[in-house]
Formats: sequence, structure tokens, C-alpha cells
Amino acid sequence: MYIVICEDEPQFAAELQKELETYFKQRETGCLICCCENGDAFRREMERGEAVDLLFMDIHLTDADGVELVKELGHKSIKIPTVFLSSLEERIAEGYDVNAFHFLFKRNYKEKLPALLDKFLNEIYLRKTILIQEHDTAVMLQLAEIYYVEPDNRNTSIHTAVSSYQEKSSIQNFAAHLPEELFIEAYHSLYINIDHIRKVNMDSVVLDNDRELPVSRRKRKQLMAAVMRRIRER
Repeated sequence: MYIVICEDEPQFAAELQKELETYFKQRETGCLICCCENGDAFRREMERGEAVDLLFMDIHLTDADGVELVKELGHKSIKIPTVFLSSLEERIAEGYDVNAFHFLFKRNYKEKLPALLDKFLNEIYLRKTILIQEHDTAVMLQLAEIYYVEPDNRNTSIHTAVSSYQEKSSIQNFAAHLPEELFIEAYHSLYINIDHIRKVNMDSVVLDNDRELPVSRRKRKQLMAAVMRRIRER
């Protein structure tokens, strides 16, 4: 997961970064965080073209207006779930114009942050879509639709409840785009959507469509922990 913080108060930015790192470490989720100290730095970061999963944007920057910066992204058809940061309440309504995901008031953000991140993970990050290139066709799938993926020679087979697709990329490349919170490698290069697991046996799992898949004995403990974590978080 890639997160950008655009905040011109260095101490606040550092504290927010620490809070985010602690949250995702507790959930065993890898994340990379970039801090931009002003609007110019943010624009340069966006020019790199890196896909950003979540943006924390200070509304009142020394050299720019946070809402206007997000509007600039919209003009370029770049949509990023955005949490606006502010010490004032007077500009909350403006965020609705850019479909803000949430607002945090700096005075009490630590109290609100965990619930906000829980909501982000379950409602947006883990339900985002992924583009599959199958032959001459492009297919958009929600991650939640995928039951499991497995290697197919040098390609990757993606299985849903109703269909299967073949992506012309290696399982290693495809799996790199799967969130660790939702998919687990239960067997060698076999990645299963945790939310579709109905039963865990000693050496297999049964999905909610009755499909049974193998589980490596050395991965069973990790799989059980992942299943229990998802149950607690939902």
C-alpha cells in the first residue's frame, strides 16, 4: 500500500506517519509512506505516476490550497481516496465537491484514525478493482470477486464464482498486486481470498462455493491467523 501525506507542519506529519505505521504493522500490512511538505512537492510526487492508495491532504498549506490540489488531480482523471486535514471546520463542505473519503480535525485525529483506516481497508482498499488482460480483452474485476489465483504455465489463472480468466503475466507479478490483508498463499503459488474460506481442514480449505483447495502444512498456522484476523476486523 502506498500512502501520501501532504502536510506543511513537519512535527504533525511525522506524528501522523508514525500512527499510520503502527496501525498497519499491527494488521501485518505492508505500507510505504511519502511525506510532501508543500503543494509543489506534492505535484512533483504525482508526476512520478506512482499509484497512490490513500492521500492525507492538509487543506491549509503555505503555498497551495489542499482542496484545489485534489481538484487538479480530478482534472487529470486521477482519483485517490482523500482524507482532508484541518484545524478548522469552516471548509468541510468543500470536500464533497471532490468526493473526499473523510475529514480529520488535527486536535483529535488520533482518536478517529483507527476507525477511519478500518473503514478504508474494508470499504475501499480491499474492494478495489483490478484490470485483467485476457487475450485481446480487458476485464475489470473487483478483488472481492476473486476466489483464488494460481499459475498456469507462464500465465496466471484467476477464478471467480462464475468464471475463470487467464492473465498473460506470471503468478509472481500478478500476486504482487493482491493485498496481503485479503489474499494468502496457502500452497505454492496458490493465493486464496480469505473472505471466501468457509472451512479450514488439516491440509485443505473449503470455499463458500464448495471448491476444496490444498493447504501446505507449514502455511496452515499462518492461514488460520489470517482468517481469524479478518473475522475480527469485519
